[in-house]
Amino acid sequence: MSPEIIVCRIESINEDGEGKQIFIKIVINEIEVEALINPGAGVSLINNKLVNNTEPLVKKYRLVSTSGSTILVLGQVNVNILLGDLNINHNFILSNDIPI
Repeated sequence: MSPEIIVCRIESINEDGEGKQIFIKIVINEIEVEALINPGAGVSLINNKLVNNTEPLVKKYRLVSTSGSTILVLGQVNVNILLGDLNINHNFILSNDIPI
């Protein structure tokens, strides 16, 4: 059986008591996207369309979201992220179930 990883969710609470997710703009393969920042997450996820020219390292995972839905995993890749002037290499799990 594949290991199961629960994908956490973080929200900031505004003055009205409403939850608000934290996003930042980053560049991946010359595409600017908004990335959800979740310091409590056990893994980092990325949509396969952002790294379609990268050969994934196939690892078996069974990801379950906080809502209980299963996230289909396609593999794992290292991706260079541009955050302002900072270039970061980070390991991501690939899935088409993640919005861009």
